[in-house]
Amino acid sequence: MRLAMRPLWAVRSWLHAVALGLCLVLIGGAGAVVAMVPDCETLAAQAGRAAGMPEGLLPAIARIEAGRSRDGVRRAWPWTLNHAGRGLYFETQAEALAYLRTATAKGRTNIDVGCMQINHYWHGAEFAGLEAMMEPANNIAYAVEFLRDLQRRHGSWAEAVRHYHSPDDARGARYYANFDLARSQILKSPGAPFAPTQVSGPPAAVSPRAPQPSAWPLAGLGGGSL
Repeated sequence: MRLAMRPLWAVRSWLHAVALGLCLVLIGGAGAVVAMVPDCETLAAQAGRAAGMPEGLLPAIARIEAGRSRDGVRRAWPWTLNHAGRGLYFETQAEALAYLRTATAKGRTNIDVGCMQINHYWHGAEFAGLEAMMEPANNIAYAVEFLRDLQRRHGSWAEAVRHYHSPDDARGARYYANFDLARSQILKSPGAPFAPTQVSGPPAAVSPRAPQPSAWPLAGLGGGSL
């Protein structure tokens, strides 16, 4: 049964309350840095349910937008930026924020931020600051509001997903095919864990991800219609 929709402020407050308990634990041996990394996909799944969205919709978008492969497992990574088409993963929030602050101070604002890859140029003014924009609970709650608005304007969740990526029909269709595959995988294996990874020594700098035409191959419809 679908949960009753909660207002945005309630979704945001609730996400902050649970975020501390929903972390990807990166555990190392002696001398390793132990990091607690917010789990974008679990937070997105719970926020989507609270907002009355179709099951799997929000975490599937997160996986497409901010997916990172580690030890053969691909899941959304919270400290992800995409700067003018160049995707970047950072090991810590501080590193990602440092890059974001430097770039925006130079007037470079075409940067997608965080779990849901919210674009700074178009949406940055809606946040209290760069740190608030990157913080997973805020980032996901804003995506909930944006997707709700797209659904109201375009008449379906499927159209909302397409327009989340682009108003261009062809690009939206390609994105939806990738989303559909990601959602199908998530519905088959809900809550699949992210493989723990040791983070040792000094923090890494920027870890660029190689440019790819798509993180997901094109697929047919699956996982139920929207």
